[in-house]
Amino acid sequence: MKNIKAQIQAMVDLETRGWNTKNPDLFLSIIHPDMVWPWPPHQNAHNPVHWVFELGRFNYKRWRKNWQDIFDGYNLIHNRRNTIKIEISQEGDGAYAVVDIDTLWQHKKTGKDLHWKGRVCKIYTKMPTREWKLIAHTGSLHYSGQQPAGGGSNRKEISNETKKKIRSAKNLYTTLGTLQAVAYQMGLSKERIRQLLFMGKFQGKK
Repeated sequence: MKNIKAQIQAMVDLETRGWNTKNPDLFLSIIHPDMVWPWPPHQNAHNPVHWVFELGRFNYKRWRKNWQDIFDGYNLIHNRRNTIKIEISQEGDGAYAVVDIDTLWQHKKTGKDLHWKGRVCKIYTKMPTREWKLIAHTGSLHYSGQQPAGGGSNRKEISNETKKKIRSAKNLYTTLGTLQAVAYQMGLSKERIRQLLFMGKFQGKK
């Protein structure tokens, strides 16, 4: 089991090196061909009914372009990864790693931040070839146990600046029709645009 844990940690480290060196092929090399990846729109979206598809089912060319666009458009400010736990199945053919991440990107032109921060679970399967592959991955979520103001609701007070961005995103999405076009227009990531649109659904609701 120690050898398996070492292999899993090596895969976590390989992914980290991929972000640090802006090399998407390192991470792509460990992904299972049947992986499907939903993502929470923000770190408090624990309810999967609110999760969205940013990447969908694994497609090497499409996923590589997604990450290369980030690498080309953003500077990496910091990338902190801390493995909390690695668990191996009794049969030795499955594993998961719990990792706390804090990865901050800054847009080269606008200075806007793209921040991946929270706790994730990376799930691995052993292939017939005895090679390990990443087959599932939760989005980064906040698990501190602290409840936001409002008696346990996941909604937070939205700043005036964020409200302006929500209005702009909604108006542009109505006009342009695609996340990619809105992201380009506002100088933000598609993930951030999706988050703003999601937040806009609940503005003014109690």
